[in-house]
Amino acid sequence: MDVTIETPRTLLEGTNYIYTESTNSEKLPVVCVHGIGSSHDTWTGLATVLHPAGYSVLAYDLMGRGDSRYPENNIFDAASHVDQLRKLITSLRINVDAEGKPRRYHMVAHSMGGAITAAYCALHGAEVQSTVLLAPAGLMSMAGPLWLIRNCCGCFRSFVKSALQSGQENAWRQDFVDPKGERANAQVARLSKLNARVPTHFEALWQCILQFPLGGLDKEVQQLAESNTSVFLIWGYMDKAVPFDNYTKWRRVLETANPDMEKSTKKTIQFQTFKELAHGLFLDSPEDFHDSIREFLDKCA
Repeated sequence: MDVTIETPRTLLEGTNYIYTESTNSEKLPVVCVHGIGSSHDTWTGLATVLHPAGYSVLAYDLMGRGDSRYPENNIFDAASHVDQLRKLITSLRINVDAEGKPRRYHMVAHSMGGAITAAYCALHGAEVQSTVLLAPAGLMSMAGPLWLIRNCCGCFRSFVKSALQSGQENAWRQDFVDPKGERANAQVARLSKLNARVPTHFEALWQCILQFPLGGLDKEVQQLAESNTSVFLIWGYMDKAVPFDNYTKWRRVLETANPDMEKSTKKTIQFQTFKELAHGLFLDSPEDFHDSIREFLDKCA
């Protein structure tokens, strides 16, 4: 099987992406959406498993993150992120085959990327064959810290922003079971280099905290649950970024909308949790994820 790898480039409003295209036309493409403060290379490990299995894989940088352009209008809401993704998918013809006929595709998403995926599927879910959601945001409580940050005065907000920026390394490490382990160190090195190279990267993260609906996407999640799109929901008990109680919320919606999911022939609903993993679960223990994700995609073909 021949695999052609295209290097990252700028496309449509400055979106940076890498699309590794397989000549295996029997496998549906996979679109990967990273989390709030990461970049497309979050998916490098997964891509090395999916490519040889015949999957074409698209990974891209969210607006303002990585090498994607920071939006001039400074808008980081759900609609803007969905629009960015939609333009990329249609421009690369992910949603049509070689003959121009409609084609479905899979989506794999982490954290805020999961919330983007839910919002995207609310509009374009008829095209999406399956979603793999790793600790997705979207149903987080908007009370507490998030409410305080969004509603506090300018001086306090500046203080919080400064504290978050100076505490980034600690936050990155908390995504791993062993904060000082080899994989945590590799993640810190990658993100530190990225933030140093792209000064606006943190600003984009901060604007998402202020503007993006990390919670409140109940309608969109409900629509996803009621659709014919298969869902694989994965979470770590030790998650501090999107705490495990959010897993309970997501699972309840999926189970309520699909009471006979074990007998369904139209879609697959699958759950997996890990007691010893946190928010960076698929980076912390890739051996527990890559093959299971590939197997799920194969099942949902």
